[in-house]
Amino acid sequence: MTDKNDHIENDVEEESVIINPKEVEEKRKRQPRGLTTNIQDAVVAENRAGRVQVNLESKGRFGSPETMYFTDFMVGHVTDLSVSNPEDLTETVITILNDIKNKDCDFDLINLTLEELLEVLIAIKLQFNTSQHTHRWMCDCQYNVPDEVKQWSEATIDLKSIHYRSIEEVDKVLQERYREKFNALSDEGWKEYLDFRYGTDSDIDFKTWTKEQEIETLKVKEPFNYIHPVTRNIYSFRLMRVSDIVQAKRMARAKWNDKIVAVKNRPTPVGSAIAKAKADKELEIKELQKLEAKDAINFTNAMTLIGFNGEELVKPETRIIKYMELTRNDQFKFSDFLKDIEFGIYDERDFVCNLCGKTERRVLQQDTTPIELLPLDVNTAREQRQRAKLDFYFAV
Repeated sequence: MTDKNDHIENDVEEESVIINPKEVEEKRKRQPRGLTTNIQDAVVAENRAGRVQVNLESKGRFGSPETMYFTDFMVGHVTDLSVSNPEDLTETVITILNDIKNKDCDFDLINLTLEELLEVLIAIKLQFNTSQHTHRWMCDCQYNVPDEVKQWSEATIDLKSIHYRSIEEVDKVLQERYREKFNALSDEGWKEYLDFRYGTDSDIDFKTWTKEQEIETLKVKEPFNYIHPVTRNIYSFRLMRVSDIVQAKRMARAKWNDKIVAVKNRPTPVGSAIAKAKADKELEIKELQKLEAKDAINFTNAMTLIGFNGEELVKPETRIIKYMELTRNDQFKFSDFLKDIEFGIYDERDFVCNLCGKTERRVLQQDTTPIELLPLDVNTAREQRQRAKLDFYFAV
């Protein structure tokens, strides 16, 4: 096979017929080193030996690659996770994952959906650690127990037994649901639907466009538009990304940190009982931290609101204002929709509480957090989970 560089070299030699050979040599020297002379883009070979291949169930639908490769966590990474502050744990995890992904992947994992993040961490644990996983959840038997003595229920599951659902499977579920809705529409209702979705400037012939044709176009894709039943305003959402959690926590911290620090640094009043003053201060700090956590939850959900009545919402502050206009019922409706289009881990099974013996059916996707999948020793994992359970999945 003749290399394309040979052709380029031949072209240069043919050029020497009509120009001075010394100029040819100078031209060669001027050619920048490290730049390909090939017309095509340079292709860099990557070593994927010993790596785990993760085929995401989202299939690249939401901006992430369909397939990624990862090495195991290094010793230094485990140390970083163990000593990370709870408020910084999310960013620490993403930084490490970006470090151990294959170098030919330029996708920043902070833009993963929460479903995708779980898939990545499960794949890494299954490949490099063990298939036996200790799953923890909070049983009803602990609800009335004081926070300082609450215990997590534990059960061992085999990660190889977890069921997944691809985004194509979700498409079919969505299509069947809308088939029922479309079949219930009158001719006038069908026309109104088409007019709303496509507008008057559409090339679609509303007279011939069938319901089956419309059903075939329905796929789970962003944005998801929620039409307010009273105002008819259109709120456009996307799936939550890890970056939303990071940004929301920073905003909540910026809002409340000065207040919390001020209480911590407040001197004990002269003549006051030191023990009581300390207890009062701790209680006040705890209440402020609850308000911070509440804001973090609202801010995280608000970051998924990207449009209003067809206009893009760019500023986080604008997203928060518009999101806070929604009622609790609006939130319930959208949450129900998100549950209907769940992809990735799709596993519901019975668990027996090791504390009270109660059997209950739980959904793994809703129960599982990245914290329990990280390479931490048991004591550190429990401490991180107890102190940082809001670091991931604010909306759950």
